[in-house]
Amino acid sequence: MSQAEFEHRDPHLLASFLMSKTASVTASTIAQGRLSLIRLLRYLHDTGEDWDGQFGHLTELDLFGFLMTVHTQGTANATPGRSGADAVWGVFRGLAFLQPRFHLQLPLDQVKMCLPSSSVPRGQGVPMSGARPLPPETLPRLYEYVSNKSAPPVLRSWAFALLFSAVSSLRQANAQHISLYGTLTVAGKDFLLSQHADGKSRGKAAASFLTPLQDTNGNTAWFYDGIATLPVNSDFLWADYSGKPTSSEGHILPCPLPESGIQRAIHLVLEHACGMPAALAKTFTKHSARKTMVSLAQAAGCPWETMIELGHWKGATMGGAFVLPAEDLRRKKALECISLPARYSSDARLRRVARITSNQIDRLARYMEARKGSLYAPFDTRWELVPLFNPVVEGQ
Repeated sequence: MSQAEFEHRDPHLLASFLMSKTASVTASTIAQGRLSLIRLLRYLHDTGEDWDGQFGHLTELDLFGFLMTVHTQGTANATPGRSGADAVWGVFRGLAFLQPRFHLQLPLDQVKMCLPSSSVPRGQGVPMSGARPLPPETLPRLYEYVSNKSAPPVLRSWAFALLFSAVSSLRQANAQHISLYGTLTVAGKDFLLSQHADGKSRGKAAASFLTPLQDTNGNTAWFYDGIATLPVNSDFLWADYSGKPTSSEGHILPCPLPESGIQRAIHLVLEHACGMPAALAKTFTKHSARKTMVSLAQAAGCPWETMIELGHWKGATMGGAFVLPAEDLRRKKALECISLPARYSSDARLRRVARITSNQIDRLARYMEARKGSLYAPFDTRWELVPLFNPVVEGQ
């Protein structure tokens, strides 16, 4: 419509049309569109990517990478009432709202079919999804950083929290509700027996777990140096702070770090303790550390039962029933064919889990040795180099 044609239209009709069109879009839709665009621009800035050609034109691969980052962050910050699986669709709808209005050239229709649904299947045959696992290459650097007495106190403490979470396969929410019982020795190696309880756990029941204390060089100094950075008698790993975390003048406070600050703390640790680029560090979430040991075992072709023990999933032998089996559970299982070590001997159960966790640290050490001298980027994990599962040596 030309300007001359527009001027001859009935003003009342024009006003009615504009008001009706405005009313068809809610304020929340406009806000979602603006938020989606802001997140997309920040993602492109952090990853060093540019609009291809005319403003608003993005390749399918880049758009998919952005939306999967949104999905990863959404599922990692899930709550009992919200799974976070719908976060990516909220951003998708926001971009769909903007596309015709700003004449963007986003391949939304081509990418839509690739996005995960809110009902993600689970089980042995389904590949791991959600947060990216923390690269195994970060663990030797964290071992070294935690024992570096000249490092900033706050970052040292946070590095210990991240490292402990990774080798124990802990959720960060569970890392803030933890009780350390004591050490024990199995087959000449030291382990820490601990228990956590948190609202994210099924049934909010306490769960016991073992942490291997030997690092990739066979030393335990990292644990004792790291535990000394925490407030005395604390039941959390991530401590709050005062001052600047990256400064030697900052110090730890005797109270837990708010949940909203843990992700930023993880990014700072990866940047300063591991030397990871900031853009790469931001791709990891609070759930990333929980997946490192399980991912190593998966890459090695370990049995599914190994992943259950490492991830503390349903069916793990050191679940809530390890401390005090419920009477109804004993009656329910009375007629089932069950493994004797899993029910009748706590010592046998401890030794089995200790062997499984220790095997992953040994596997990590051999992987790092196999990676030496390669031309790969420092945090480009080569899963094909992970030593394969050996049933004769590792058992089950």
